[in-house]
Amino acid sequence: MFNLLNDRIVNTVPCGALTLPGALAALANDDLESFPALRPHQSPAWHMFLVQLASLALIGSKKRKLLARESEWAEALRGLTPGFREDEPWHLVWDDRSAPAFLQPMVPDGMRLANLVPSPDALD
Repeated sequence: MFNLLNDRIVNTVPCGALTLPGALAALANDDLESFPALRPHQSPAWHMFLVQLASLALIGSKKRKLLARESEWAEALRGLTPGFREDEPWHLVWDDRSAPAFLQPMVPDGMRLANLVPSPDALD
């Protein structure tokens, strides 16, 4: 279900669709020119996200230099989320709410997700 580590869903120029580790490898090798699907206001946040993610992956894997290969980036990224055999944290959507999905926390057992406020106006 759209695994960022395995599925080519990051649209780039001139490399075409890449995995997230593939995009990091292309950036590290200076092979990537742009992300054409980004809107202008999204570029700064995407840049900050990629830099922070790459930094965390490198620090977590105790590497001191940028990684050159997609497989190295995938391994480093998986190292950030140990204990998830099916790469749950790297899926955009995951069926089991007790497991995390990409940028989405898991929902603990017994927690009820309900919208108690019908509209933003009702917050006051």
